[in-house]
Amino acid sequence: MKKKRLARGFSKILDYKEELIRDTSADIIDKVENQNNVDELPKKPTKTPKKELQKFVNIKVVGVGGGGNNAIREMAKQEMNSLDLIAINTDLQALSLSQAGQKIQIGKSLTNGLGTGGNPEIGKKSAEEDKDKISKALEKADIIFITAGMGGGTGSGASSVVAKIAKQYGILTIGVVTKPFTFEGKKRKLQAETAIEELKNEVDVLITISNDRLLKIISKDTSMKNAFEMTDKVLLQSVQAIADLITIPGLINLDLADVRAVAKDGGLSLVGIGTGKGKKKASSAAKMAISSPLLEVSIKGAKSLLINVTGGLDMCLFEINEIVDIISKAVGQDTNIVFGAIINEEMQDEIRVSVIATKCEKNIEEEVKKKELPKENYIEKDNIKIEDKFKLKDKLVDDKDLEIPAFLRKRMKDDISKDSPKPKKFLF
Repeated sequence: MKKKRLARGFSKILDYKEELIRDTSADIIDKVENQNNVDELPKKPTKTPKKELQKFVNIKVVGVGGGGNNAIREMAKQEMNSLDLIAINTDLQALSLSQAGQKIQIGKSLTNGLGTGGNPEIGKKSAEEDKDKISKALEKADIIFITAGMGGGTGSGASSVVAKIAKQYGILTIGVVTKPFTFEGKKRKLQAETAIEELKNEVDVLITISNDRLLKIISKDTSMKNAFEMTDKVLLQSVQAIADLITIPGLINLDLADVRAVAKDGGLSLVGIGTGKGKKKASSAAKMAISSPLLEVSIKGAKSLLINVTGGLDMCLFEINEIVDIISKAVGQDTNIVFGAIINEEMQDEIRVSVIATKCEKNIEEEVKKKELPKENYIEKDNIKIEDKFKLKDKLVDDKDLEIPAFLRKRMKDDISKDSPKPKKFLF
């Protein structure tokens, strides 16, 4: 009997333990499931990814015509996914090769998809014909970059129409355009100048790039492809500089309102990025940011400046002061300065400077200074100027021979006069 009772009691203990294990396992499973359904607790704050930040700022880059489409293609290679790339063209074949996220064919009824034949008027009418398409593509943007190669038909004619639509939406509009080479002819140059003047009236900021300046900075063996990539880089830097200002939170923060304040109706402008490393990183970055050999404007006389400095934890106040001082001296006058600073822990012994300078002066091409030639000594007879053979530099005697008696020197001059051609007489 005792054994049966013990066995029964032992069995109850085992049943109890099994039940306890089952209950515990069920609780653990429930807890795990509940934990999966609940969001994780926020971790230590980290850098906000640029893509997420740019959801708050809608930046669109519009390439108009062949040159503009080429620039868009180069930007697409950089995989700047946070930007909306739009290609606009009358040439359907060229448009089909574009890597832009959105492609807009304009002027189909005017050109049949074959381009404008270099006629800006057809380019303008083509854009006006498809205003609705362009308008729909631009809506909801905060900033629009319009890039084009000036001198042709579509870029020259349609760019100002695109800019006008953007301004109607109140969008901050920045034009980045190239001027043709001199060897492309007077007609193309004139068309470019006319188009740039029209575009300047429609955009807030205009950045012009001179293709002729390429010839001054490239070597003779630089390929055409590599040369044109240098002009595309100016556009890329302009977009990157402004995008970084707005999207990356800083120690001294800048936002879209700051960019608007500086860029609104800014006219001819300069946008640049400079980087520096080592002991002279601050001065190197500042000088690089304000000196692009391809831009047609100088920072001198700029009315407004936006300066943003990015550096690591080692960036010091003295370096920031040096950067602002270099840029301010280059401007050469009191100007409105908006300043921002970003700490990037990944940067070590390196500084990056972004500059937007608006209402700048146009560069005056430096003419080669001619050496001043000594004024010719001449005598005037019968209203005809005759070279004086007796000027000192042509004298037959050295300074040491000035002791020659006067009558001998006079005879020498008389001999020269006999050999000199007699002045011609003219009947009027």
